[in-house]
Amino acid sequence: MLHYDSLMRQFNKAGKDLCGDHCLTFSFKDSYYFAIFDGVGSGVYANLAAIGNAGRWGRMIREGISI
Repeated sequence: MLHYDSLMRQFNKAGKDLCGDHCLTFSFKDSYYFAIFDGVGSGVYANLAAIGNAGRWGRMIREGISI
């Protein structure tokens, strides 16, 4: 059995409530996936963009896209 640990720490830009980046880790079939998504900027809009892209990428992997 393969095991991995991941640790992530985000720092918000001064004056912003959220970080503009998002990290996604999951296992599917025989593979482990780890990806960092950049929302291009900082704050709420960048955070939403990063989370949205992470969700789409994860769904594409689970639906069979080859990378």
